[in-house]
Amino acid sequence: MNLWIFLCTAVVFGVPLAFFAIYAGHKRKMKQIELSMLQAQEQLAEKSLEQVNQQFSQLSKRIEVLEAIVTDKQYDLSSKIDEL
Repeated sequence: MNLWIFLCTAVVFGVPLAFFAIYAGHKRKMKQIELSMLQAQEQLAEKSLEQVNQQFSQLSKRIEVLEAIVTDKQYDLSSKIDEL
C-alpha cells in the first residue's frame, strides 16, 4: 500500500512539475528569440537612420549650392524676366 501511495504522489506532483519545466524552457527560448529579433530591428533602424542622415546632409549641401547660385549678383532673375 505504501508503494502505491508513493507512486501516486510521485505521478501527481511529478507530471505537473515536468510540464512546468517544459513550459518554462519554452518561454525562455521565446524570450531569447524575441530579444534577438529586437536587436536585429535595432540594427536595421540604426542603418536606416545613418542613411537618412547621409541623404539629409547631401541635400543640405545641394541646397546651399543652389542658394549661392540664386543669390549671386550675376543671376538676376527679375532682370531676365523683364527682358522677356
